[in-house]
Amino acid sequence: MFSTTSPSGDRKIPSVFIEERRFLKNVTTKTIAWYEQTFKVFDGALESRESINQRIVSLRQRGISPVSINSWTRCINAFSVGRVRH
Repeated sequence: MFSTTSPSGDRKIPSVFIEERRFLKNVTTKTIAWYEQTFKVFDGALESRESINQRIVSLRQRGISPVSINSWTRCINAFSVGRVRH
């Protein structure tokens, strides 16, 4: 459901999501930077809802603020909804 890799193993889907948002939704450069930061933080943890939740727990254990995590979670939710629709 949340796979971010193609059969060849590359991680292009978040890049495609960002490009779609840039050109189809006309988001700002700050929003693009937010997407990029989110996908960097969640790199390797987008395979399933469980892996996302595990990353969130890990981030909280490291002392990352709930506000930051909630912000990143909003981006992940937008990404997830977009992937389900395709």
